[in-house]
Amino acid sequence: MLGVETILIFGVVLSVLTAAGMFYVVHPLTGKDDRTRRSLEIWTRAVVVQAVFWLLFTFAREAPVLVAVVLVNTLSILAIAAYFQAVRVFFGLPERQVMLLSIILIIALGNFWFTYQQPSFDARVALVSLSGGGLMLWIGVTLFNQARQAVAGALNRVTGTAIARAARLTSIVFLCGAGGLLLRLLDTLVHPGISAAESIFQQAALVVFAVIPIATSFGFLLLHAGRANVQLRVLAATDPLTGALNRRAFESFSDNILASCQRLDRPACALMLDLDHFKRINDTHGHDAGDRALIAFHDCLVQCLRQEDVVARMGGEEFAVLLPGADKPGGVLVAERIRSSLQSMVDKGQLDGLDMTVSIGVAQYHFPGDSLAAMLKRADQALYMAKRSGRDRVVAAEPVAEIEPATRSGDRESVTAE
Repeated sequence: MLGVETILIFGVVLSVLTAAGMFYVVHPLTGKDDRTRRSLEIWTRAVVVQAVFWLLFTFAREAPVLVAVVLVNTLSILAIAAYFQAVRVFFGLPERQVMLLSIILIIALGNFWFTYQQPSFDARVALVSLSGGGLMLWIGVTLFNQARQAVAGALNRVTGTAIARAARLTSIVFLCGAGGLLLRLLDTLVHPGISAAESIFQQAALVVFAVIPIATSFGFLLLHAGRANVQLRVLAATDPLTGALNRRAFESFSDNILASCQRLDRPACALMLDLDHFKRINDTHGHDAGDRALIAFHDCLVQCLRQEDVVARMGGEEFAVLLPGADKPGGVLVAERIRSSLQSMVDKGQLDGLDMTVSIGVAQYHFPGDSLAAMLKRADQALYMAKRSGRDRVVAAEPVAEIEPATRSGDRESVTAE
């Protein structure tokens, strides 16, 4: 069994080193007004408060009771409350500031009461252990729930799994902390007046509380690293203007989806979409208006499609959509819904006076032997048939066997020249 003095020195060293390390990491982020920076700053405050707690708890035993008991116990809960707030800020959850302030106030007043008005060591231990253990339990459960959501909502499975593991690691430490404090509470109820030197449960609670700063900070930094990785992947995979996938990401996602459709014998369909006379919008209204038009059209696509459908901006005013589970007639229906939805937005004046229409080509994926590139080429050929036929319409590609080889560059030149 570790001696109490050894545990106290252990807690001081770990908390001070962790506080210094977190300050070193967070200091360059000062001034960045975002959720990442704020959660790190709150977490660093928690570690610093816990370091002050350990210093006072270890070296200020001869200080006035107001400091050695009331302040020290309040600081222990203040640190846990700050961890609680930092985790919720990181995940964008309500911070519960009123609740946290109320708990801290109750701890301070309760310790004052059970020190000066009705002295009771057991009551102070019960008050601190119950509130601290409850908060740690809440933190652990929150992290565990967020770990499950990280896998479900990740851009890819690898990144989602990394974030989930970091969340679970941090969750386990907080759950151990909650268990240690609640065991301390139970031990106090069973053995009133027992000191840390006399109880392995009391010592275990101190050890866990000493380990929390460095163990949870490691997990919390891994969470931030995982989020940064996600953000980099999003930037690499999406069009910065509209938020749609870029061509490379679309091809990667679509290849995986088409392989799945082939295994499950599900149909799939692709749409190629091009805004009509888009150059006129830029020339007449300026490039800012053109950017707004592209954003509005992407929003229109998102509203018309299912969550499993894949949207990409292929370049300029040209977009592509993959519809897993849809055959060619289904793809035509979706394309017509998009075309009419855009027209409805124009008619209702939702596009700042811009007059936009869209031409759409539709092609179905054929098993076996077809490819994404071949399907998109057929959809592209159908798109330019729609352009030549007067624009603002949907054209479905002909069956694979009947498609004649086409020179796409020549098609594009002839349409642009109109």
